[in-house]
Amino acid sequence: QNIEAGALNLTGLVDLRVEKSADQSFLAEIGRMLEAAEQGRGHYTRIADRMARIYAPAVHLLALFTFIYWLWSTNGHWHSSLTTAIAVLIITCPCALGLAVPVAHVVAASRLMKEGILMRDGGALERLAEVQHAIFDKTGTLTTGTPQVAHMPSLSAADCAILKTLAGHSNHPASRAIVDHFAGHHGIELADIKEEPGFGIKAIWQQKHVRLGRAAWATEIAATDAGREFSGLCFVVEGEKPAQIQLDENVRSSAQEAISQLHDLSMSAEIISGDAQQKVAAVARAVGIEAYSADQLPKDKFAHLAGLEKAGDYALMVGDGINDAPALAAAHVSMAPATAADVGRQAADFIFTRESLLSVPFALEMARRTRTVIKQNFGLALTYNLIAVPLAFAGYVTPLFAAIAMSASSILVVANAMRLQAGTQRSKTATLKSDRLVARPARKVPA
Repeated sequence: QNIEAGALNLTGLVDLRVEKSADQSFLAEIGRMLEAAEQGRGHYTRIADRMARIYAPAVHLLALFTFIYWLWSTNGHWHSSLTTAIAVLIITCPCALGLAVPVAHVVAASRLMKEGILMRDGGALERLAEVQHAIFDKTGTLTTGTPQVAHMPSLSAADCAILKTLAGHSNHPASRAIVDHFAGHHGIELADIKEEPGFGIKAIWQQKHVRLGRAAWATEIAATDAGREFSGLCFVVEGEKPAQIQLDENVRSSAQEAISQLHDLSMSAEIISGDAQQKVAAVARAVGIEAYSADQLPKDKFAHLAGLEKAGDYALMVGDGINDAPALAAAHVSMAPATAADVGRQAADFIFTRESLLSVPFALEMARRTRTVIKQNFGLALTYNLIAVPLAFAGYVTPLFAAIAMSASSILVVANAMRLQAGTQRSKTATLKSDRLVARPARKVPA
């Protein structure tokens, strides 16, 4: 059996044979895809740096031109020429224009943080406002990621005690689900308890072998030909009929409402998962998503997101696992829960620390509001400059008045950005529901 780098051993010792070097490992491939995706985002920084390099020289050149023009028009009156040039230099100070974007980002980040959403940088907020498509991973994102017992056959009290004791000697998620299911039952003393990696756990009870694990392995000790057609997880007492245990994932209690709110925001949604077709389809039906893809490898997810980005269909990726890291990096913008793997959190642009998926539509709405405020700030700054600069150039503005006007324009921009602190009624409703939904029991995925 192949073991990929990053796999977690929950049982005993495992003998490994290394067949490839470290740079050919699964984690190395993930790292290369992350690096490739990150390189595609540098143009935002380059544009900002280019504008900064252009604006400062332009302002100084304008002030120099003003001084020369007034020196010529006043026949060498350097005092009034210098005063006018200084007024132009002060009034064109790019404070309002420079604050238009960062102050909005800071206020929006503060508002998001109050709702348990951490933002990596302001550029991510701008990209989030541009997305038209949301893509979700399934396990651990739309679902809780923790299996629970969906069906337990009728068992005697002794069998329940045996089953709980067997499951209690394993760290496997399926075993923990069984232990939780039998929380009100007492265990029993078993002999020679041993876990078979990849198969299950076995023991001896009253000189009979008992097993819990894969159906094909567990039913080897069952009554003749009984349960040979079973699949999944089985519990067997030697010589008796097997008991098939069905585990299921639970959809996050807020998932359906979060998808509904995204649809209200004119966002389409899709599931991309490495899980089996049947399981993905069940979750898609439960949350109200029509488009889904199953059996997707990390490179498949990466290629899908990269293809959407290349086609100009900006997508938001929401995922939590190691397998999702390349897709999170390749997406136009990405979000991950705080419970995500380290590499997933590093690749994501936003981290939401609350259980509710309502953080996704809330962040999207906040990003769009921030984009509107930024446009308004640019409009205010440009309007100010279009009015103030000609007046200063014409000599109607003193340096003192220029300083006051410059400060007033900055205050106006900041005040406009502060409106983001007051959430809309929709945002307040989503927040209240988010807090309540954490305490609700999760719904089981329909068969």
